[in-house]
Amino acid sequence: MSAPGQRRRGPGLMRVAGPSMEPTLHRADLLLVWWGGRAAPGRLVVFEHPLEGVLTVKRVVNTDPDDPRRWWVERDNPRVGSDSWTFGSIADAQILARVLTRLPRSLRGA
Repeated sequence: MSAPGQRRRGPGLMRVAGPSMEPTLHRADLLLVWWGGRAAPGRLVVFEHPLEGVLTVKRVVNTDPDDPRRWWVERDNPRVGSDSWTFGSIADAQILARVLTRLPRSLRGA
């Protein structure tokens, strides 16, 4: 996995570390991502968490009504984690990758 702030292009792998995207994604799930991907409503994207500085996966909900160049992102599990309700919208340039798929359990090493 690429370090926060580092730009990559093309396919890559990421491992889910926390429960904020449950029930869609679970801890230790292995994701195929496309580095350099674009945001769109409903899509899962990777970005550097604005407060914690770690790579994060969240669901794009919509553009920010106050600034259409920014995206509102949310977690799937409202009980844990943080999202745009906590740190606000994120700029289009902050989107590092988009999630293509979760790999089958046999490939996840679980």
